[in-house]
Amino acid sequence: MTKPLKIADNLVQVLITLYFIIYSLVREDSSQLINWYFFLGGWQLLSFLFHEFFDLSWRNKKERKNYGTCLLWIFITGSVLYVLAMLELPLIFFYLFAMLFAGPVLAIWYFMIGYREYVQIRHREFIHLK
Repeated sequence: MTKPLKIADNLVQVLITLYFIIYSLVREDSSQLINWYFFLGGWQLLSFLFHEFFDLSWRNKKERKNYGTCLLWIFITGSVLYVLAMLELPLIFFYLFAMLFAGPVLAIWYFMIGYREYVQIRHREFIHLK
């Protein structure tokens, strides 16, 4: 059951990426890459939550836990800086600037987690042939 989900998850991530890259090249509109940033990030967040709530990540629990902890700290930091921005202390701009660089790193990290899980499932399928 988990193998088709891993394939679908990774395939959707690749298709989202290809769609927005090709679309931005064909339309010569690089602003579409901003949409790609949010679509891919949204998909990965939904995928992460889906795996957590349905306990599908039995292979890479440690990696997924580290990823989830990182997301939690990013959320907490953003929330605290948002409250400080409401109190006229605009440190949130530094956070938003940092997220421009952290977002792609998180996207690659999550894709690699899913890919490693898929490779482990494939390896497990062929282990009886040894």
